[in-house]
Amino acid sequence: MKIKWVKAGTLMFLAAYLVFLCTRGWAKDVPIEEMASKMEQDKTITSLEKCGARQLRRFYGLEAGNLEGYVFYKAESPMSVDEFLVVKAESPKEAEDVLDSAEKHLEEQKKSFEGYGVSQTALLTEAAVESRGSYVLYASGSHAQQWRKEFLELIK
Repeated sequence: MKIKWVKAGTLMFLAAYLVFLCTRGWAKDVPIEEMASKMEQDKTITSLEKCGARQLRRFYGLEAGNLEGYVFYKAESPMSVDEFLVVKAESPKEAEDVLDSAEKHLEEQKKSFEGYGVSQTALLTEAAVESRGSYVLYASGSHAQQWRKEFLELIK
């Protein structure tokens, strides 16, 4: 009788683990134009400067032509860390490369403000940098967690 319970428990654990592995990183497929339209309803994003392919290459080392699409806003002031970027890569595998670029950008930002930008450094430690499916989010600044929440609501 005890062996049956152990087997049943093991099977349930394996089933739960497989479900977790299959759904981890999942994201609803939302066209980047729709994502941009919804996110741009947030005035805290549109108060920033909209950036194009040149800035995407400069700050992240990403080529816009290699992506399905992106939404990129950055503060005009070099002393501000307010920045919002969503990239839709061609695949989850390519999203991993974009995520690496976003994490590298965050580390560079932290080094830039280290020692004199105390408030900026504090905001950078609260930055949201993550991937879900084919999407990558980079959000830093005083509204980063709000932007992260809005992003996640769109793709769940």
